[in-house]
Amino acid sequence: MGTLTLECASYTIALEDSVALQASEAADARTIALGEQQYRPTTVVRVAATREGAEAWSLTLTSTGGGTTIHSSGALCLGLRVVVAIGPYVVALDAGTGELAWQRQCDPATCFAVFRAPGSDGLITHGELQIARLSADGELTWTYQGKDIFTGPFEVVPEGILATDFTGDVYALDLDGNLQAMDKGKPFPH
Repeated sequence: MGTLTLECASYTIALEDSVALQASEAADARTIALGEQQYRPTTVVRVAATREGAEAWSLTLTSTGGGTTIHSSGALCLGLRVVVAIGPYVVALDAGTGELAWQRQCDPATCFAVFRAPGSDGLITHGELQIARLSADGELTWTYQGKDIFTGPFEVVPEGILATDFTGDVYALDLDGNLQAMDKGKPFPH
């Protein structure tokens, strides 16, 4: 089970994978459900905010689609918002209230991580099938799809994005989503 704690403005935000969440628990909690509701959620994340030691709000995020887990690149603070990659979505929650500010599907399968775009207030997402850039308001700026799934190392650097696909090929993109170089690699162990 993954956990992550973030400091957003004057709030401490705790995120935790809750794969074993029971349906009765979800019914009792404030829940934001993403995806096709006729399917059982593949990802469940509990999010709670505290301020000066007291709970400000808590909720449960659920998503269908490819499953994800909470890890160091699974969420970040962007001003007064908490941005979370969950299933194929990225969502932004108001840090003070937990209200949903926006949601965006960033990948047809799974969104593994979300990063700040260097030099801007935008975001870069690492999806299984595509890389995407979002504005701070959740508007999709561009997407890039490689020839295979992006399951290898992924890095956002000041010059752009380095992504490795399943076959070991490394893609170097600029921050506008343009391919700058591609190096043939060796498949890494799976």
